[in-house]
Amino acid sequence: MLLLSAIARGDWYAAVGRVRAAVDECGFVLEERPFSGILVAFQIELRASRAGRFSEALREHAVILDAASEVALAGAIAGCTSDSFEGMLSVSFPDGDPDKSRPTPAVPG
Repeated sequence: MLLLSAIARGDWYAAVGRVRAAVDECGFVLEERPFSGILVAFQIELRASRAGRFSEALREHAVILDAASEVALAGAIAGCTSDSFEGMLSVSFPDGDPDKSRPTPAVPG
């Protein structure tokens, strides 16, 4: 699986929206997993025909991939043999609230 890391600054809610918008330009967000207010893991699917633009789409939305992720993305694009591929995009929010809590659903029984 493709693993990518990025940084997004600014208001947490706005930054999450920018990440979603960038992914939507090149594929789909399959799932989001927020961890407090400083990290969200996005399970994504990128269309092979649009994946070459993904890094640029993120930059246009003020979300910056790290260098290792740029290399990993290029390798995934070069090795893709289908219409799409999945990955995990981990986005850090340095301006986020590390004490932000997430509600935990009750377990039946």
